Amino acid sequence: MRRYSKFILLADDDPDDLELMETALLDHDPTVKIDSVGDGLQAVNYLLEFLDQTPPDLIILDYRMPFLTAPEVLEKINDNPYYASTPKIVWSTSTNETHRVECLRLGAIAYFVKPTTIKGLQEMVAKIFNIFSPL
Repeated sequence: MRRYSKFILLADDDPDDLELMETALLDHDPTVKIDSVGDGLQAVNYLLEFLDQTPPDLIILDYRMPFLTAPEVLEKINDNPYYASTPKIVWSTSTNETHRVECLRLGAIAYFVKPTTIKGLQEMVAKIFNIFSPL
């Protein structure tokens, strides 16, 4: 039996963004479990280790990470039926519409531009919880 309500994998190479997002997610729901990794390759390797366990309830990826970008991570995990139904969200500093379209085409359920204020981050996290029905 899980001792947490939801399990989220967060991948971002910026330690400040990781900390801000983790804090905002936990402020919104203190019962979530969050595991974080610092690049796209770590995200893929982490997920491959879970193939015989319960997968994360949600995967949040930074668009531009070392080794593998969010689209590359999406391509790799979408090849695995184990993660096909796991909701994925991408967040980025980029407002480039091509990036958003690419991520949605590759299976992300949403693409968010990283907010510049704490209030904006809290609003984005509330949207994440609202669009991801199991949360």
